Amino acid sequence: MRRLTACLGAALLALGACTTSTPGPTTTPTAPATPPVTTTAVTTSAPSPSAEPGAVVAGAVYFLRGERVVPVRRELAGPGVAASAVRELLAGPSASERAAGMSSSVPDGTALRGVSLAGGTATVDLSGRYDDGGGTLSMTSRLAQVVFTLTQFSTVERVQFRVDGVPVREFGGEGIVLDRPRTRADFEELTPEVLVDSPRSARP
Repeated sequence: MRRLTACLGAALLALGACTTSTPGPTTTPTAPATPPVTTTAVTTSAPSPSAEPGAVVAGAVYFLRGERVVPVRRELAGPGVAASAVRELLAGPSASERAAGMSSSVPDGTALRGVSLAGGTATVDLSGRYDDGGGTLSMTSRLAQVVFTLTQFSTVERVQFRVDGVPVREFGGEGIVLDRPRTRADFEELTPEVLVDSPRSARP
């Protein structure tokens, strides 16, 4: 009986030595969730060529300093802000702006007959005084002044000219050909190396 008990104990010891414990599942610590990175797009836009009646918006007209166009700040009245900008251009630089070296090639007495916009093209109708006198530089400069003034607006890409209601095909005595609407790219020789479109000169 004692022998049987000893054998049974030995068998249990052997069985215990042959069994292995199965390790439990391991867990890897996780890093805290990183909050998503959000970016905010910063956009700038040009002024609209229209505004609510009675509204006043900041805009510009383009005069000349030397032989280059420069933006000059103007307060433009709505509605018809584009027309307001052209009228301000035709009024010419103030006395203090002239003293600061600014000028205009647009002849005194030029009147605005109308401005219309369709498909990114502004059609400007000016009085016959607009194409009077001046050589090639003067004629080119006055075209550039109008083009730059109107293309400051987000919906205007190009400008088509009329004089006294008649579409212009050749401009002035110099015969500048206007067989298509004009863009800023047509006046690279009159554009400063760095053109700051935010006008810095305020009307006194």
